[in-house]
Amino acid sequence: MKEHGSNPFIVSTKKLPKSIHHLFTEAQIRLQDSDFLRFNYLQTKLPDAPQSIVISSQNALKAIVRIDANYFEKKPCFCVGSQTRKTLEKHGAKVVADAPDAESLVQIIDEMYLDRKFTFFSGNLRRDVLPEYLQKKGILDAEIVVYETLPQPIEISPQPDGILFFSPSGVKSYLLKNTLSNSVCFCIGQTTATELKTLTRLIQVAASPAVENVAKTCIDYFKNP
Repeated sequence: MKEHGSNPFIVSTKKLPKSIHHLFTEAQIRLQDSDFLRFNYLQTKLPDAPQSIVISSQNALKAIVRIDANYFEKKPCFCVGSQTRKTLEKHGAKVVADAPDAESLVQIIDEMYLDRKFTFFSGNLRRDVLPEYLQKKGILDAEIVVYETLPQPIEISPQPDGILFFSPSGVKSYLLKNTLSNSVCFCIGQTTATELKTLTRLIQVAASPAVENVAKTCIDYFKNP
């Protein structure tokens, strides 16, 4: 780790908004942000009247809106992430429940909504937690893949002091052309951290799964050693 005040060099594995760039600039931390993943949004046929919709990522939501901007209007939705909830509501969805991760959403469904049938929209690299649970309970009406996640690795030099990771796929893409060495890894959640646990002990996880929280965790780490 760099000494306090020596301008650490941080790499983000996804492009960050200007407001987050400003936080790093204020903290005198050098930031390089690049998209280590690219997404192929599919022109998939959407079911007309799903009883309930499950959205586990912002990319699934974006893919559906690209097909039909009004698709979520008045439809009951369950989602992972507070930002996903906000975006769904902007598109007229009736968000029944949201949770910070798939495991928490499974618990909510298990306790209150086993009388429903669910259509699960996902990417090609989705986790198994939600679809396997819904299938096991006999309440999965359909699973529809609406986007593909593809690696877009970039070689980084010099070795960064810290790396911001936002998904297991992002970790894998980064490692195609780089090593972790002694870089501290800052993760958006435990699922992403798990991808790293056999490779390094230098892992910090944001208190809640939001891009800004990953950035703030990194800044706090280097400015308050």
